[in-house]
Amino acid sequence: MRRHTGLSIHQTAALLQTEAEVIAALEAGAVTELPVWPETVRIVQTYAALAGVDPASPLNALYASWPPDNQGRQGRGNRAGKTATARAKAAKVQSVAEGKLNRMKSAMASRSAGRLSFKLW
Repeated sequence: MRRHTGLSIHQTAALLQTEAEVIAALEAGAVTELPVWPETVRIVQTYAALAGVDPASPLNALYASWPPDNQGRQGRGNRAGKTATARAKAAKVQSVAEGKLNRMKSAMASRSAGRLSFKLW
């Protein structure tokens, strides 16, 4: 998904308010290196919103391979309800994420044009 946004791993991590190692673990499918489940869900939802992708598929794939000893993992419960909730949250964060992405790209363009602009929100 990161290639779709055109951002580096460090820029993506900053935008998602996480560490570059977490982005690398997501991209590599290294679920044991990811934070606890609720934080992973937040990151994936925002990441998917940036790329304009429905977060349900990546979240379901992660959930299926999530290690049972990770203390943040929630019970399996109603997956359909969780998917609907994930979609609703993704829709809410998408506009915010797109705004941040546009401001970041604008700041990068300004920097390359000789003007500095660091304000992202």
